[in-house]
Amino acid sequence: MQLLKYLLLFVVMTTVIKVDAAIGYDRALRVAKGDVNIADTVGGEKAFRRVAFTVGTTNPNLNVNVSPMDYEKAFKDLKTGKIQLVITDRPPSAAKLKQDGIYCKRYACDPVLFIVKHNNPVDNISMANLKKIFDEDIITWKPFTKQGYMIHLAGVQSGCPGFKALTTKVIGNNKIKAKYFKLTKASELIILTTASEHMLSFCGYISPRDDIKFLQVDGITPTAKNIISGKYKPNISYYICLNKKSGKTAFALAGLLTTHRVKNLLIQMGYLPVSVLRK
Repeated sequence: MQLLKYLLLFVVMTTVIKVDAAIGYDRALRVAKGDVNIADTVGGEKAFRRVAFTVGTTNPNLNVNVSPMDYEKAFKDLKTGKIQLVITDRPPSAAKLKQDGIYCKRYACDPVLFIVKHNNPVDNISMANLKKIFDEDIITWKPFTKQGYMIHLAGVQSGCPGFKALTTKVIGNNKIKAKYFKLTKASELIILTTASEHMLSFCGYISPRDDIKFLQVDGITPTAKNIISGKYKPNISYYICLNKKSGKTAFALAGLLTTHRVKNLLIQMGYLPVSVLRK
């Protein structure tokens, strides 16, 4: 029931916004044409890349190029018109947005969730202790339960949803020292990390039949509302930024992110879609 509850929250917690380019998916395909150059300052962000690839392959009049780029250079090239869209997890300041006429839309959250077997007495864990677990400074449940069971980890790998939030927000851009185990080889008390409920079964770590629960982190439950609001801290937000020089096609691509079809695609990929526009 707990897994189903959160799954439903992730599916239904999407927000409709008013934005100049908030047009339907099919109309966006008709509008989009020509070359669109996109700078990815995140490095391998998969969600918008997938959207751009899907649109590009279904519209022969559109040529989409996504390239990794330094943060400062990306926004410099956006200002001069060399780049039409910037993907980032660090939106410019409000002053910068106003000064350069940048529209910046948050389109997805990429959280990492922490899960234990339901019979684990732990319900809440701190970010500090999570870091110690992944740094192998804590290797058993004894500090939490007074039991000496080993903590066995199974979870996301590099390049997967949730991994960036784990490495940047939890362990501070350090490499994960702890070893991941397959679920079948783990003890009764385990922690799993993943981006969303969908990815649990997708990655083969757990099935909906397993009796599990989601841990609070620093007292915050990982509901969609808490993730989108930023209260749940092990979480990365992705933004798409553009300006008036970006053109109709770039705005059409940005508008796709507000459609149900693309939001469902983001959910399937393990992300939580959101729609917030900053001017």
